[in-house]
Amino acid sequence: MDDDLAESLLERYYEEAAIEGPVVVEFVERALEGRYGPLEPPVIVTFLDRLEVILAGNIEIRLEEAPGQEHAADEALEEVREELGRARQMVAEADV
Repeated sequence: MDDDLAESLLERYYEEAAIEGPVVVEFVERALEGRYGPLEPPVIVTFLDRLEVILAGNIEIRLEEAPGQEHAADEALEEVREELGRARQMVAEADV
């Protein structure tokens, strides 16, 4: 069931990201506020784990399409991990 909720949250994230841009921290804030229904922290963490795999994969694909951009790919991956880390910290500190 948690997997289904995490998948649903991932779909919702991409719907909103298409409109607002992929701002993970703000999305997680809304999720913690209950905007997407009642969600337990483990569901949000599963969502973040899946999102990290997807975003890292996208960066890897772009690197394959543009060889020689390893530094830019490393920077992009570090930015993704930092934002996801902030989001995970919010979940850990949430009083849900």
